[in-house]
Amino acid sequence: MKLYRATNNYTGPGSCWAKRQEDALAYRDNPGYGGENIITTEVNPLRCKILWVDKYNSQEFAHLLISICGTESALPFLSSEGYDDDNGKFVVEFYTMNNNQYQFSENWLDDEDIRDILAKKYDWAVYTDTYPRDCETWVKLK
Repeated sequence: MKLYRATNNYTGPGSCWAKRQEDALAYRDNPGYGGENIITTEVNPLRCKILWVDKYNSQEFAHLLISICGTESALPFLSSEGYDDDNGKFVVEFYTMNNNQYQFSENWLDDEDIRDILAKKYDWAVYTDTYPRDCETWVKLK
């Protein structure tokens, strides 16, 4: 399967790719998010580990992150903020058991933190983005 990316140079972990060429073209003159050149990569969905995720379903996403981290003693709760696109942050609040008492902890995870957690188990994360509308976005995790 061919994926497309508008970029000036970066293709490493965290780079976003579109399934449709027209979606990548929308990023050609989008400063900070794309670039002039359209490049392609080939992905064989049968030979890599893909996470299909609803980025905007905060509760489900928090459980996924914590399960991958192996934080078995944590009871996850999300703040009302959840994922904040403006700041690129995801808030995970949880209580851990320490000496038979729950202690509150709040972790602010930025996109790189989230990518590092997901990369422990997956090669690509795929979600439907809002720009361009209904763009199937593939994020390289490794």
